Amino acid sequence: MKNIIVILMAVIPVLGFAQADSIPADTTVKTIIKPKSVVVVKENGVTKLHVTGTADDPNYNYKFEIKNDETTGDSNSNSTEEWGLNLPFLKNDGRLKSTFISGGEDIYIDMMWPEAKSSGMKTSWELGIGRVISFNWLPDVNRRVKFTFGIGLGVRSISFKHDRRLYLNDGHLTLDAPAEGEKVRSSKILECEVRFPFMFTAPIYKAFKFSIGAAGIWNVHSKANSTWEVGDTKYTENFKGLHQRQLNFELVGTLGFDDAVGVTVHYRPLSDFTTVYGPEFKTISLGLSFNF
Repeated sequence: MKNIIVILMAVIPVLGFAQADSIPADTTVKTIIKPKSVVVVKENGVTKLHVTGTADDPNYNYKFEIKNDETTGDSNSNSTEEWGLNLPFLKNDGRLKSTFISGGEDIYIDMMWPEAKSSGMKTSWELGIGRVISFNWLPDVNRRVKFTFGIGLGVRSISFKHDRRLYLNDGHLTLDAPAEGEKVRSSKILECEVRFPFMFTAPIYKAFKFSIGAAGIWNVHSKANSTWEVGDTKYTENFKGLHQRQLNFELVGTLGFDDAVGVTVHYRPLSDFTTVYGPEFKTISLGLSFNF
């Protein structure tokens, strides 16, 4: 007898079996009507099938094991190749490991606003890769609940209203009104950061999921500049050696489709500068996250 088993559900035409007599005579056929659960696990060169519950018997329990060979395919084959049919309800739990490393996730681009209008900040932007590399832990592979810790990179450009410009005095970055006759064109701070996110992710419905958590922020570099005009003459002043807050954190939430696109929110409750060394602004950002 061949080392293969064919599971026939109630919807044979959908599964691609046009004729019952097309199945070889030396193939074991097991018909299960409306199974409650079908789980396929592959480990140590063995494929295991476990079916529980049917339309008539909720206590039904069926198990089948077979060693992988050239007939059934190796452990890297997908379920369609192994079985010769496509089961939309089939959960490949054997391929989901409880811990794994991934990368290139949560590629985000956001619009950013100040928590308080009095800060002088106007609409700004940020972008980055939330998790260049990450370590994932699934406490229950069947439920697809996941905890993730990673390392990412981000860039923020904070712009200020044209009625103020930036000054640097003895290492103190201030945001004040321009001198008489000056027309401010732009004032902004550019920040480069390393991110350390810790996230909890869970499904809502099928591929639709949510992710919430927090990210530690290491502000590795900041610079600022102001551009203004006096008459027909344009001036630009660049500021380096800023005393930004080295360590910060933010709260993160994302809602969207698995490994596709989602809407993300970032809230940073602490300013990137203390009141002693720079302007104070707490930020809220809203944007898109890809491959989160």
